[in-house]
Amino acid sequence: MKTLIRIGVFLWVSILFAGCGIGGFWMNGNPFLTPVTPYLHYWEKPRMTVESRMEDWVECGGASNGNFSPRIDKVKNERRPEEKNNWAAHDRLWLSLISCMKAKGYRYVASQQ
Repeated sequence: MKTLIRIGVFLWVSILFAGCGIGGFWMNGNPFLTPVTPYLHYWEKPRMTVESRMEDWVECGGASNGNFSPRIDKVKNERRPEEKNNWAAHDRLWLSLISCMKAKGYRYVASQQ
C-alpha cells in the first residue's frame, strides 16, 4: 500500500512539474509585455491627422480606444433570428466598419514595421 501511495505522489508531482514552464508562451519570457497595436493604426489615408482618423474610426463603428469591440446591444440588434450565436452579427459589424473606412478613403496596411 505504501508503494502505491509513493507511486501516486511521484506521478502527481511529476505531472505538476511537467506542466509548469514546459513549452508555451512563457519559454521566451512574458508574452503580455509587448503592447498590442490597436486596429485603428493599420488604416492610412493621405493627409490624415491622428484626430481625423480617430473621428472617422468612431463614426464607422470602432471603439474610442482604437480597437473594434461593439457593444453587446449593437451585436444583438444585428443578430438574425436564425443565427445561433453572435459571431455572424459581429462579423457583419466588422465588415461594415471596413467598408465605411474604405468609403472614407482609407486603406488597410497589414503591418507597420
